[in-house]
Amino acid sequence: MWCRDLDGCLEGDHDHFMALQDFEYVNIDRLNALAALVRGQLPNLHHNIITALITVDVHARDIVTDLVARKVDSGSNFEWQRQLRYYWDLDLDNCVARMALSTYIYGYEY
Repeated sequence: MWCRDLDGCLEGDHDHFMALQDFEYVNIDRLNALAALVRGQLPNLHHNIITALITVDVHARDIVTDLVARKVDSGSNFEWQRQLRYYWDLDLDNCVARMALSTYIYGYEY
């Protein structure tokens, strides 16, 4: 969903860079919401899941912050294309991993 949302910032008829800047704040808000959850009383499993989500979202936030710093305004920009990105492909009904010009069906390696 994060990749889809970021692609939405970099495509369409709007100011792509402004949308990316706005998305940076969305990422920060999402992280704050997860942090609030993990500070509460949760079963261990839920705590561990949210902690893992925070780790992934911190990395995602750092990517967006870097893209903003580099003034990326296109989905074809190498700074975005070089990232390992995961999408749900509706036609395949499966997850695909993309980087640069490569697309692979995600094999659930983890």
